[in-house]
Amino acid sequence: MSEDTPYEVELRLFETYRAMSPERKLLLIGRLMRAGDQMTLAGLRARHPDADERRLYQMLLDLKL
Repeated sequence: MSEDTPYEVELRLFETYRAMSPERKLLLIGRLMRAGDQMTLAGLRARHPDADERRLYQMLLDLKL
């Protein structure tokens, strides 16, 4: 359990997850992964302003591997 989230809130969250279909869970996971990629790319763009999109995606893949 999380230290910064009330127990009752976590229980409700877990109940919500259990009620979701596998398809819905996969959709949410995909969205979270894409959001993480976008945040990582934003950081890479800030650190490497001269890099083109292809190079940025190569760097993203390097980080994932």
